[in-house]
Amino acid sequence: MSAVTDLRRSLLEAAEAEVNEVGAASASLRSIARRCAMNHQGIRHYFKDRAALLTALAADGFARLNQQSEQASAVADIEAGQQLAAVCGAYVHFALAHRNLFELMFSPLIDDDDPTLEEARGRHRDIMMATVDSAKSTGWGPGVPTEMLATIGWAAMHGLAVLQREQSIAKLYPDVDLDQLFAQIVKALDALT
Repeated sequence: MSAVTDLRRSLLEAAEAEVNEVGAASASLRSIARRCAMNHQGIRHYFKDRAALLTALAADGFARLNQQSEQASAVADIEAGQQLAAVCGAYVHFALAHRNLFELMFSPLIDDDDPTLEEARGRHRDIMMATVDSAKSTGWGPGVPTEMLATIGWAAMHGLAVLQREQSIAKLYPDVDLDQLFAQIVKALDALT
């Protein structure tokens, strides 16, 4: 890795630490720069402004989520939508392990038109589509278009991620096992066909 790449990575790590500590809305370039032992003006050599840095961090978050989703899908059984349940689980577990980063990934503080962010988000969509297509190849969900099943699955797992992050499920439904819930979501999607 070059020194530029190393410093860019250090800035992203410092930004994530800052976001974890104070939240994205309160994250400041000065504080992030201090974490890297540099002047806040030096950040502008790598990111034009705070929004660009936070956007790059969000794109990095999606890249990490994508990697975890692909790994979960790769080890799950292809039958009966179990890969989709595994991807749902990876999504929710990522949201819980990286609460503030996950919130940033869907925040108005980032530039939705950033090409790197669009690519990373698009890659997650592609993972969902491929996972659903794979399940459909075994006879799961034959009556519903892939895009529809992927969207419903994403909506369900995003809602679960937010509810879990806020500990709402644990408070209101303490006996619900998340892994069983993911399997039930797949069954509910299957029932749509």
